[in-house]
Amino acid sequence: KCGNEESYTGVPCTVCGQVYTATDDEIREYIRLYEKAKEERDYEGLTEYCHFLADMGCTSAELAWGIMLETGDGVDCNLDLAMDYILRAARKNNKRAAYRYSRLVSRADDAAARFWLFYSAILGCEEAYPETADAFSKSGLFGEANYFYSLAAACNDVGSIVTMAKRYYEGIGTEQSGAYAKWYMDKFTVPPIYAIKLAYKLRREKAEEPPKPVFENYSGFLRRLADEADALGEREAHEVLLGLLAERGETSSMLELAKIMLSDGRESEGLGYVMRAVEAKNSAAHLFLGELYLSGKAVPVSNEKGVEQFILAGEYGSAAGYERAAEVLSSDIGNIKNVALAIELYDKAYALGSISALEKREKIKENRKELYERAKNSTPSEAVKLYLLSSNMDYTPAMLKLAECMRCAIGMKADRKGAFNWYKRAAELGEERAYYPLGKCYAHGVGTPCNFALAKEWFIRAQRCSDPRAHAAILRLLEGRVKKTAQSLYSKAIRLMYSGK
Repeated sequence: KCGNEESYTGVPCTVCGQVYTATDDEIREYIRLYEKAKEERDYEGLTEYCHFLADMGCTSAELAWGIMLETGDGVDCNLDLAMDYILRAARKNNKRAAYRYSRLVSRADDAAARFWLFYSAILGCEEAYPETADAFSKSGLFGEANYFYSLAAACNDVGSIVTMAKRYYEGIGTEQSGAYAKWYMDKFTVPPIYAIKLAYKLRREKAEEPPKPVFENYSGFLRRLADEADALGEREAHEVLLGLLAERGETSSMLELAKIMLSDGRESEGLGYVMRAVEAKNSAAHLFLGELYLSGKAVPVSNEKGVEQFILAGEYGSAAGYERAAEVLSSDIGNIKNVALAIELYDKAYALGSISALEKREKIKENRKELYERAKNSTPSEAVKLYLLSSNMDYTPAMLKLAECMRCAIGMKADRKGAFNWYKRAAELGEERAYYPLGKCYAHGVGTPCNFALAKEWFIRAQRCSDPRAHAAILRLLEGRVKKTAQSLYSKAIRLMYSGK
């Protein structure tokens, strides 16, 4: 673009020092020229276009250019540079590049070489199957070795075919069967010279197709590879391996993959994996989805749904789920504060082994009781504020005091409806001392319409709890009911008399 017309030799430009970037249309044109140079055997043009496309990030060109640098084909041999280009292609999950890189890096790093060899086999590189099988065989894992030997044999690898025949004949890592060994040997029209003796031994056997070898702990193998990829910093390979594990139903891998995608901004994909793990009733997935609801990442903000997910995590055995739900319910997040439920959930978390849940529960109880005790020695107006704070933490003695202040206008204006609500809340939480005053509210219409049935119900509850006032209240209630009924009947009778009936 600066006008330099010399042959492409690398990045940056030798004249202007800038890095050239090509458009998609230009890349397609260079690929066409590259293919044309191959057809016409224009080695000079082939080298130039291959180098250029490799630097532009074309995966197949990165591999081809790396191989040219490795073999010295048309360019000076440079193994270090070859490794760099081939690794770029391998990181884009090119199976052949992964295999070639494993061979190159074996000069310096056995662990990396082993990872890339196994990874290329997982991606389906036929060249990698026999060497992967050999690696397992050297470790004494004959069943796993036979799995990869069988894959290589299916790709007509001569050595693997003979190996499988020998293993079935001798029963190495599999059942002993001359018929299965014969089936493999029958793949040859003329057996290789080193397998003639085996072919002779099997001449009278009747061939039978063997069952396909099974890699019993394939998920464990993928998990180890995924951990190795993470340790090596190979993010693309790590993600691919997690994806393979997720397809096999590994919920922990679904969740791990989701976290990677969400951190990269791929919210819809990440949420999809979270929901798959949630459907599988994974407690960690419910816990994670709950945090997403609280933060509003990938889903609309909803504190209620967040708590629901935390509780589900607890129901599936996660103490952290119950504890997290309790933390939200006992805090001022949103409008879902419910300290009584929080205490109950802390108890459940403690039952599942969380010591911190016990400590948090006791702290809540201490705080609300402290507010209540301070209110006793405060001015009426200050006491009301403290009673309210303690009541909001579901401390029933404070609720009774607050209701009394509201009913009798102590430290505040009278609020009969508020008094009724706090009596009712305390009674619902099991505060026996709230039963009698709640019954009176229903009996006399204090803060709520009169309701004979509910008044009777709460007075009876108070009587069962040995409240001495309850029996007399029930009698007065019944007497009042009788009088009211009598008055109603009298009024009706008078109306009927005047109407001539």
